Amino acid sequence: MRTYANLPWQRRRVDKILTLVPSSRPDHPPRRLKPDEVFDLVADYNEGTRINDLAAKYGINRVTVMAHLKREGAESRRGVVERRLPEATALYKGGWSLARIGEKLGVSPGTVWLTLQKHGVQMRDQQGRSR
Repeated sequence: MRTYANLPWQRRRVDKILTLVPSSRPDHPPRRLKPDEVFDLVADYNEGTRINDLAAKYGINRVTVMAHLKREGAESRRGVVERRLPEATALYKGGWSLARIGEKLGVSPGTVWLTLQKHGVQMRDQQGRSR
């Protein structure tokens, strides 16, 4: 049995497929933040703005945002509820909602709920009754 190869057709097909795949190099060079923009970025982060929102606002990748924050020594939000557990517990027992505590700490309400539950805090249902 003979092997058949239509090389011109295969080449056109490969070229067409390659046009569908985005280039690994963007059409524009990476955006570099000026020192005052980095200062503003850190200030926004400390006020509770989320990483993805910062990336969109400053036109950079979220990994770049995290690198700037690390270089500038900004406190990571990872584990913030555990680091501030006594405060979060007191606020929750004082009647604060998970959303309000999360907003104060700069994390989602789900993160607050998981951390409090993990540490044995008695949780309320949506109507405020003990579970």
